[in-house]
Amino acid sequence: MGVGSGRIMEDILAHSMYVVYIKEAFKFIPREQFMFRTSEEYNARTVDMIKQMDKEFFRIEFRPIPPVFMKKIKQTGKKNAVWNSTLAALDNFYRPYNEELAKLLQDDQWLFDSDRKYY
Repeated sequence: MGVGSGRIMEDILAHSMYVVYIKEAFKFIPREQFMFRTSEEYNARTVDMIKQMDKEFFRIEFRPIPPVFMKKIKQTGKKNAVWNSTLAALDNFYRPYNEELAKLLQDDQWLFDSDRKYY
């Protein structure tokens, strides 16, 4: 790893502590104005999610996505396998934040489940 790469990893980890930012946003924006979805759900239903966001937030008629972009969207969801030791380390690190997020949003889907297929 090059110079400063430790700081990059710290930034990546910190930006994934969503509950910290969501709690701050809730001070100014009502909960009803947010739509929370997991990346797994988004990857599995990308087109439907885009249509839903378009309808709920932009209130404009959805135009069909050209086939070339649809192919790219579907390819985006494919990920490489992750070592179990890496998943365990990430689980240990994020667990308290994910528990707080699940409590804040009153939704257990934000809790890590080692039996769930993520990619």
